Amino acid sequence: MNLSNLILKSLVIGFCFFIAIGSCSSKEDTLKSDPDNRELISSRYRNDSGIENDPDVLFVEKFDMALNNVLQRYNDVKNGSHMSLVDDVPPGSTQGKSIVISNNNGSTDGGHLYKKFDQGFDGDVYLRYYVKYPEVSRSKFSHISVRIGGYDPPSSYPIGRAGKCNVATNFNLSYEPVTDNGQMETYIYWPQMSASNVQGDICYGNYLITNSGKSRNLEFGKWMCVELMVRLNTPGLSDGEFRVWQDGEEMGHWKPGSPKGKWNAGKYTHSSVGTPFEGFMWREASNPDLRINNIKFEFYDTKSPKGYNNFVQYSNVVIAKKRIGPISQ
Repeated sequence: MNLSNLILKSLVIGFCFFIAIGSCSSKEDTLKSDPDNRELISSRYRNDSGIENDPDVLFVEKFDMALNNVLQRYNDVKNGSHMSLVDDVPPGSTQGKSIVISNNNGSTDGGHLYKKFDQGFDGDVYLRYYVKYPEVSRSKFSHISVRIGGYDPPSSYPIGRAGKCNVATNFNLSYEPVTDNGQMETYIYWPQMSASNVQGDICYGNYLITNSGKSRNLEFGKWMCVELMVRLNTPGLSDGEFRVWQDGEEMGHWKPGSPKGKWNAGKYTHSSVGTPFEGFMWREASNPDLRINNIKFEFYDTKSPKGYNNFVQYSNVVIAKKRIGPISQ
């Protein structure tokens, strides 16, 4: 090998080494871009610092004010006297605190924070939040998650629809633990949802991840990053979509034609020989103005006896028009 070739080879090796050192691990690269290779919002704001100023961000809650000031941001607060702010935050977060919502030693069924967005959000809407379920929550799950949804007309308080089918005026979505050991699952309501009984007249939140091969349990006492994406449909058409990520890993993407499977009593079972997914009609032609216009921090606990202190923690909540991703460190 002559001198010029040797120099060229050395330069190439050095350049490759520089690129390898300057880039992040393959896992971090994966977190910085979604499957469509679009930059995540969080990758532009290390530690979430300044993320509230991004033009694609619609709402941020860092719990970085006094508790009374935080509660005043919400239209409906249930059992706010049993909420507190603590310094325990997700890894990488350097601003704000987390909120603890408790059952006050089993004397209540929990509490919530609910916020209405008057104009609502259309198109693609992403919700990212961090949640920590303590060990005491094991086997004590009712509904504990951050929900997003829409009412037509917008409402200043949450409206229950458990058990009701064919409700055209609202939809809501969550990703929450559904078993004693913390198996995570979707829990969603929408006008065209699948009934929970064979008669077709009782509807509870639909499961989409069941038998998908992607189901995961939560890790008790550890911060978990949850992100949901809703693509609102053309009113009257089933062209809406829904995606879920847990700690940066996509748990499912449901859209017209994908995946394949079948409905059974409110649960969607994935199958290679099933029928292509029909897509979502979040809003019917009769409700063209229905948008995502609310968020709810929920801790609903009907399983803890008196004297049993159960609680949940939430932190670093962002709603945006593009994929957010976990906190960049």
